[in-house]
Amino acid sequence: MSKTTDRYSELDRKFADRFDQLSQTEKALLGLPYIANDPPLITARLRARRLLYRFNHSQVSPTDPPALQPGERAQGVGASADDTSSANRGVEFDAMGPERRAILADLLGVEVSTLARVEIEPPFFCDYGTNIHLGDSFAANTNVTILDCADVHIGTGTVFGPFVQLYGGTHSTAIAEREHGLERALPIKVGSNCWLGGCTVVNAGVSIGNNCTIGCNSVVTRDIPDNSIAVGSPARVIRTLEAWELPRGAEGWEVAAKGLGREAQAASSKE
Repeated sequence: MSKTTDRYSELDRKFADRFDQLSQTEKALLGLPYIANDPPLITARLRARRLLYRFNHSQVSPTDPPALQPGERAQGVGASADDTSSANRGVEFDAMGPERRAILADLLGVEVSTLARVEIEPPFFCDYGTNIHLGDSFAANTNVTILDCADVHIGTGTVFGPFVQLYGGTHSTAIAEREHGLERALPIKVGSNCWLGGCTVVNAGVSIGNNCTIGCNSVVTRDIPDNSIAVGSPARVIRTLEAWELPRGAEGWEVAAKGLGREAQAASSKE
């Protein structure tokens, strides 16, 4: 049996004694077979569709950013809110605009203030929205899809290229299960400081560690450890980040922003 089938069997055994007492929503979040056409789940999806329509047809900020003053630098979306270094200070500007950000907060079921450093370019699609949990900063390019039938956690400072797809919803390979209209869902986790290149697909139940880069058009079918660069279908780790590529705070950002290579960064770390 495959690892996924083994996982299903383990979950089925674990919750067998109280399976009939669980709601369809609870079954989905636990990785158990569930009926997606359960009225509460349909209602939740319709709510998400209405909000997505509004989000995807909303206007960007009605104003342009002010001109930078001498010594200022544009504020990156992924910059830490606690970082007051010269590397990250500068003009902060909400290109999404208050209307679009408020709709996104409603979709995800969070306070608007928690999305101050989150930017998602329309069109965007998800199943429920409320099962998506974002870090302090996140940026997604256009046409990102997140099937959040189970919980999806995305860490701080992570960026998605266009057409990235996270498939939390899935099905059993057992025909008998599908014949009865049953579906499955497994959680997905993407760590902090990750970059998923355009058209990357992440399968249900996969965890991607911190500081990872996933190459364009990759299909991630198994867990990826921290500090990895992975590419291909299925995605395979081709190398691990070197010390000079790892997060180094404001000083490291300044060096990288100047376009310096590993030798200059290594020299900088010795100063």
